[in-house]
Amino acid sequence: MSRTSLLMVHQEYPSSNEGYKSISPKTKAAENEKAFEEMQRWIAYEGGVVSNTKIANKFKKGMGVTSLVDHKEGDVLMFIPKSLHLTPNTETLPPALAELVEALPEELWHFRLALVILHERSKLGRGKFDRLMMTQPATFLRTPMFFNREQLDELQDTYLMSSVVANAGLIRDNSLFATRAMKKERDGGTPPLDQPFSGQNVGPNELGWAVAIAKSRAIRPDTTPDGQPRLVPLIDFINHSFSPNVRVEYDSDGNLLLVAERDIFLGDELTLNYGFLPNSAFLEDFGFLPQKNPHNTFCHAIDLRFLVISHLYFVADQSKLSDKYTGGEIDVNDWRRPEGIDGTGPVPLASWQIEILKKLPGVSQTEFLGLDTDDRQMMTVYFGEKASSIARKRPIVAHGDEPPQRLDWRLVAAARVLFANSKEELTESWDAVEGDIEAFGELRRGKDMNFDLEKRVLRELENFCKLFLMGGYGSTRLEDDIQMRQDKAQELSVNAQIGLDYRIANKELLRDLPGELGRFNLEIMREEARREGKDVESMNAAWDRLIEMVQASENQQKKMNEEGMSGLLSVPASQSGQDKS
Repeated sequence: MSRTSLLMVHQEYPSSNEGYKSISPKTKAAENEKAFEEMQRWIAYEGGVVSNTKIANKFKKGMGVTSLVDHKEGDVLMFIPKSLHLTPNTETLPPALAELVEALPEELWHFRLALVILHERSKLGRGKFDRLMMTQPATFLRTPMFFNREQLDELQDTYLMSSVVANAGLIRDNSLFATRAMKKERDGGTPPLDQPFSGQNVGPNELGWAVAIAKSRAIRPDTTPDGQPRLVPLIDFINHSFSPNVRVEYDSDGNLLLVAERDIFLGDELTLNYGFLPNSAFLEDFGFLPQKNPHNTFCHAIDLRFLVISHLYFVADQSKLSDKYTGGEIDVNDWRRPEGIDGTGPVPLASWQIEILKKLPGVSQTEFLGLDTDDRQMMTVYFGEKASSIARKRPIVAHGDEPPQRLDWRLVAAARVLFANSKEELTESWDAVEGDIEAFGELRRGKDMNFDLEKRVLRELENFCKLFLMGGYGSTRLEDDIQMRQDKAQELSVNAQIGLDYRIANKELLRDLPGELGRFNLEIMREEARREGKDVESMNAAWDRLIEMVQASENQQKKMNEEGMSGLLSVPASQSGQDKS
């Protein structure tokens, strides 16, 4: 099997174990509730307490767990003994299985747990964890690992795609490793029931299914007392929320306690926080996208020359740009002009600019050749909540109650270098941070900032974000809006809808960045006014009036766009099943 062929698989269940398919859970609510009740009885028999909860299928996010009684903050809703935690702890595993697990590095914890899951699955009807295995999903078609190539392309995220392909390669390699180990057991005369997987095949489909369970339903090793991941009955049914009403704790013996974070009432859904993760992690690991994720962060490969292109597009002569640009393509000859970006000289960078740019981590060229060459100067740029901290050697310094900047500090530093008017102007800003390249990339620079340079940089970064939103993806935001409206008229496949939602969420983040940069610019203008003894209050009032005018204009434009697109995309009642009005 090729490295990427796993991406094309849409399995219902591992074909080598048809007997398991016949007793896997159905999608009917009654079947799920019955399986849940049987699991509750099993947990109670083993000494656990879970009687005040019930599984339900009334939530948009799928199956969930509800409370059957009121609870006060701090109450224990569930007690699940450590003996019911399925873990890859080699001390408790059969020797042959323990040998397989130990051969995998600890960072591949999901593969370690996957082998244990496959071991328990192969023992159905005679294993301790039968009820836990019988309630696991039969498919993970919403997980990108099982997307086909066309569905992956819908995400328009090369880094997420490369992660999926890398995981597919790991699944292929480790399934071959498991197959060779089983062959060794068979050739050695070990009876099938004594083999790690009871003589059953462990191919890429089987291992991929088990890895998907481990990543999407297990408790991560960094949150457990012994550093082992664990699949815990009933806990794996609890859905995610950034404002959860329960949390997981452990007693001194390693038993799991589900504790109320706040008062919970009869019928409330129980929710846990899976982590403050970006959308890419939620989609790749859990197969869903949280709505309005404030912690979303994504990355994109950027040619640093894009900063100069955005300057040309918004400030200089747009006629010099090729029409190809709007399709997301960049031709270096479209912007490399003999008169330079500001009409005063050629584009090639001076040595004092190159000296600082070479300090930026993550630029693809060992030697920075300048922006007048045909060699791309690529850098992976991050956008979002963690953008300014991912590439840093030290944690970002908070400034009051303001959230961290959501634009990669390296991009800010590059803009300062590219748009400095002189060596003296750049040196002034560089010396103000005592040569600290990371501090050089912070938007809020303090008392020693050069106001003219800072305002210029913020304006150029706004232009960059606007232009990147227009042409940095395979589709524009307007094209996504059109597709979304069309899809409401004709049903879209689940995975295609996920791809559309994923890229729209990233573009929403990009769309908000110019406003945030504008607020930074306002702070600079206020500080500049204070130093010059100007009336800051009058300036604030004028700024507020300007913001109101801009917002009114944006709202009017949005309404016009919606009305225009509504007319363009209206569907006859005979097709939509609804009245056109």
